[in-house]
Amino acid sequence: MTNVIIVEDENIVRIGLSALIDWEACGFHLAGLFRNGREAMDYIVSHEVDIVLMDIRMPVMDGEELVRQIR
Repeated sequence: MTNVIIVEDENIVRIGLSALIDWEACGFHLAGLFRNGREAMDYIVSHEVDIVLMDIRMPVMDGEELVRQIR
């Protein structure tokens, strides 16, 4: 199964995306929800993640920096 994480600083958007889609029925496993790039990066270094859905502008670490760190 494909592991997906959502990285979004706005609670309503983060929770809404997680609830809006039936991830399992689409063949995805929603592995985590994170408020910023730093939280997501801490998770990514020790877990297999296939897809990252993220906001670009976030506090602590933005989406552009997260992409640089993942590469």
